[in-house]
Amino acid sequence: MLRDVSTAGILERAATLSFGLTPHSYNGDDVKAKWTREPNGSDQTQAVYLEKLADELSHRGLEAWLMAPPGRVPSLYVVNPAARALEENVYVGCGKDGIWWYWWSWAERIAVADDIDRAAGTIVRVLASIRRDD
Repeated sequence: MLRDVSTAGILERAATLSFGLTPHSYNGDDVKAKWTREPNGSDQTQAVYLEKLADELSHRGLEAWLMAPPGRVPSLYVVNPAARALEENVYVGCGKDGIWWYWWSWAERIAVADDIDRAAGTIVRVLASIRRDD
């Protein structure tokens, strides 16, 4: 379910986060990643693709919030409400080939952004909680 925090435009109504964490690599070196927004309205395009995915994921039982921290690439924060530890950030970006793709936070492609069904199916499968019959 996409939750708006105001009634302003797409990016203005997106929830924003700020983190005070510094990621670290396994070898002890600090890992610093800088995501910058692309020019020429790609923020709008990213938000549109992410909102479409959020709508589909909510129909499939997951919760999703559009995140657009200042100076960062917009993402979709997705949570399985039945098991809140199952969560992930999903990004969308245009490849060098000109095709828009959904991406996991670890920079692996999920699906072509125009294939909402495949992207949502993959995300639902990855974030599914396994129920065991005792």
